[in-house]
Order: sequence, then C-alpha cells, then structure tokens
Amino acid sequence: MNFKFSKLLIVIICLGVFIQGCKLKNPTEGIYVYAKADAITAPSELLFFDASTGKPEAAMENVVVNVSGPAASFIYNSGGRKTITINNGIVQISFRKGTLVSEANPLKFNLEINAPGYISFVKSFSLTSLDPIKETMFLVNLNNLPKGSAKTEGNTTTDPTGTTTAPITVTVPTSADKKEVAELTIPTGVSMKDKDGSPVTGTVAIDVLQFAGSGQQALDAFGNKGGNTIKDINGSTLNETVIAPLGWLNINMTAGGKEVKTFSNPVKGKIGIPAGLVNPITGAEYKEGDALSVLSKEDDGTEFKKEGTT
Repeated sequence: MNFKFSKLLIVIICLGVFIQGCKLKNPTEGIYVYAKADAITAPSELLFFDASTGKPEAAMENVVVNVSGPAASFIYNSGGRKTITINNGIVQISFRKGTLVSEANPLKFNLEINAPGYISFVKSFSLTSLDPIKETMFLVNLNNLPKGSAKTEGNTTTDPTGTTTAPITVTVPTSADKKEVAELTIPTGVSMKDKDGSPVTGTVAIDVLQFAGSGQQALDAFGNKGGNTIKDINGSTLNETVIAPLGWLNINMTAGGKEVKTFSNPVKGKIGIPAGLVNPITGAEYKEGDALSVLSKEDDGTEFKKEGTT
C-alpha cells in the first residue's frame, strides 16, 4: 500500500480588607474577606493506564495536558483553573455550570499529552451533556511496549534540499507475541519537509512501531488514536465511523531536531495481517483478494484520512 503523510469557568476571588481603628486585639480583627467563585460541575475523571501492565500510569505526574478544539475555553481542572495536569494517573476536568450543550450543540474538544518516553496521545471528545464522564485510556511506554507490538530503528540520508539519496527499507521482525512482519520503504528522490515546509536535511532517524490487530494490549493502545472522523483525500467527511484495525504502524522521522511531516512522493508500508481474524463484511476469515481500507493520521491530529484501499 502506498500513502502520503501530510504527517472559562473562571474562579474569581475578590479580597476586601478594611482595618478599623489603629489598635487591633488580634491580627485578624477588622479584616473582612469576601470570596466569589463561579460554580463548576463535578469533575470528570480520565484514567490513564499503561498499555502493557494495565495499571495506572502514576509515573506521569505533573505532565501538563493540552486541550484544544471549539469547546476548549469551557474546560477547567477540578479547582476551577485552566491548567490541566496528570496526578496519580488521573486527569480531572470540569465545566462551567450553565454551559449550553445538547445533541445539536455538543461540546467538542481534544485532549493531548506529550511526555518523554511515551507515544504522543490525543483523543477527541464530543459531549452532549455536562454529566461527569469516566473513561480509561492507555498510554504506550516506549521502554515497555504492550504485547502484540514491536519497534525497530533505521536511518536515511537527504541532500541539502531534503531529498533522499538512496532507498531504505526498515523492517519490524516477528517477536514472541507478534507473528507478523512489517516494512516501511522510502525510495530515492522523496523530498521531506517539516511542519513549516522547510527541508529536513542530513541523517534522518526513522523509528517504526508495529502493532498487530490480534492482541488486546495492542488494541487498547489503538484506542488512543483520537476520534473516528474519517475524511477522504479531498477532505470530505465519510460515513464510516467504526475502525477495526488489523494492524498499524507508528512512524517518527527526525533530523537535527526537526520532525518530518510531509513526503513529496508516496512511501510504501507493508503490514502482516494476523491469521484467523474474521472479515465482518464477508463473515469469513480474511483471505487474499479481500479489500481493506488504508488510513493515516498525524500524531497530533484528530482525524483519519482514507488513503485508499489495498
């Protein structure tokens, strides 16, 4: 398969201080404190577990969480502040009471976490009420991968224009709990650019992680991949909303502190399909000749793009 990667509920505290007379019997005599705070909803709890151990990821304490999307301005922590953090593997968020929300006017926002040693996390939400939610999500620790996944490294070289000078194939071999092989092939003559459109030059490090669609731990990790909005290559939203992955690759390419975000020409991905899985369309096990959709998504994106079929 070939594909391209284009890869405030506000708490207000007003303090009024009035000192009556020149002599006070105690330090607080004559001091009046007035406090006013906007009401917020009971907090929602988003639980983060390690995809490998299935236990709360408490090691990520004090990591700042980024919130984006149309409803980001309505979201606060449980204390009514805008800074969202992880503590003991839990993110708590609240909303301003009285925020208008309904089936026709949902609250849409994205939650993004970036932490050293973990695959970046982003998930989209679309809420139709202010009722507290409780969800469990799984983070992938690069030093403790979940079953059904494996990683490998490679590198390629680009010239001063950011163009590859030789072909490279990076292979993810089989492992004890992953029988499928995966490959990423980048041909000669592919120009690579970062998010600003500048060439990525020199030795480009390539990290490829493969996840199989037959292992529950690997599938739990896929649950982090954002909302199920799928668009075609022209940007039109498709009716498909259910994604049942048979396998996927997580690809990161960097050089000199720059991340590769776009390729001028398609690169080729090859992913083995686990034996014995049933095609929900035919009702039989997958076999040669079945048509499969190929989707892509940027790490910090919230939408999938249908690249085609294979």
